[in-house]
Amino acid sequence: MLLLGCAVACGGGAITHRYVDTEVGVVDALGAPHDTSYTATAEMEREQIRIAVFERSLCDKLKMKVVHHVDQSVQGDKVISSEPPTTIQRAAGTDGVVSCDERWARNAWVALRVGDQTFRLGAPSARGEVNANLSAELRQSLNAENAPPEAVVVVNGVDAGKVSLSGYASHETRINALLEELRGILSKDVDKLTPAEIAHSYELYEQLDQLDSGNDARIAGLRKRFIELVYQRKQREATENMKRNISALNDAKGILPALAAGIVPPYVVTAVQSGATTTDALLWARGEVALALRQYPALCAGGPFGWGRLGGGDYAPKARLAFSYLRYAYDDPFQTEVQALCTRSR
Repeated sequence: MLLLGCAVACGGGAITHRYVDTEVGVVDALGAPHDTSYTATAEMEREQIRIAVFERSLCDKLKMKVVHHVDQSVQGDKVISSEPPTTIQRAAGTDGVVSCDERWARNAWVALRVGDQTFRLGAPSARGEVNANLSAELRQSLNAENAPPEAVVVVNGVDAGKVSLSGYASHETRINALLEELRGILSKDVDKLTPAEIAHSYELYEQLDQLDSGNDARIAGLRKRFIELVYQRKQREATENMKRNISALNDAKGILPALAAGIVPPYVVTAVQSGATTTDALLWARGEVALALRQYPALCAGGPFGWGRLGGGDYAPKARLAFSYLRYAYDDPFQTEVQALCTRSR
């Protein structure tokens, strides 16, 4: 018990105040966090990387005395009044350190180190996640002849985990093989291609379309050549050759909600939503129409092709979107092109 007192002049006798402190227990408390460390898990798919970062700090474990602090008024030896006790804590030393502030990382910068080069990816979301497309410079490092099998995740300049590059390497190997095979077919004179080679070009094109992240110039170039092959002419890009069918555009917009995320490239979604007829979107739609005619033979059966056939079958939303978008761009004359494509795709 701690007694502190002071004298107060008062008529009829001296009144003093004293503070009485009574220890009633001991509790643990944590000091300020320090020595923050990070752990990261990462996964890579195609040219996308997803990293989740968790942070953990250390805190001193403090011992704190719990004290009841009472203000008493005393006259002579008699306590004449007492204020209600207040509870305070006083430091009584430390008892080691413990983990604290364990949470998804925040206010951190995440990077990826490949060999001796480091590439900044960005800051984590509220759930500690960083999602990024691999930059051209980073892809170049990953495709280097002596590229390491793993990359290191770096958070605030500190190593926080590793990600295997084997998935990316196998993805690139597969793309390179498909590109080489499709180039071999498309480099030939159109008139000299056999039906088997044309059929195989469809298969290769579809596989590349499934693997493409949308920013591979090699695939984009072969896509244009493929369209030239299957339509046997240069693509009409001049807007004066196009006729607008607003009803078809509205049909295309209505199909968008039925498409799962990532099924259609973002530039196609933007073109449909805005009613733009961009070269890239038209190119994509022509490729999808060519694939749909082979996937759904009923579209080419029973006489010349007409738009009404699209309403009489269970066709994938992606295929219906492509047809509606091209009908919007070229209107009814495009039926003739589709019919010619039906003849060549058999």
